[in-house]
Amino acid sequence: AIFVNDLKLSDFKNLLFEKGYKTEFLSGTLLINGRKCSIRRGEMGFSMEGALSKDDYKLRNSINSLFY
Repeated sequence: AIFVNDLKLSDFKNLLFEKGYKTEFLSGTLLINGRKCSIRRGEMGFSMEGALSKDDYKLRNSINSLFY
């Protein structure tokens, strides 16, 4: 699949849920695994925030696999 600036947070939510992550929305922010990580859409694209952990790296790899 190829995404060109059309990916929405709801798409992220569905894809991450399929990979076994707990996902929910709160005030336009996608919260993952009980608020351990969050993804927001801004002017420059998506940003991810969260504590560095093994889960964080697995999540980043899952997101990167969507694009590469």
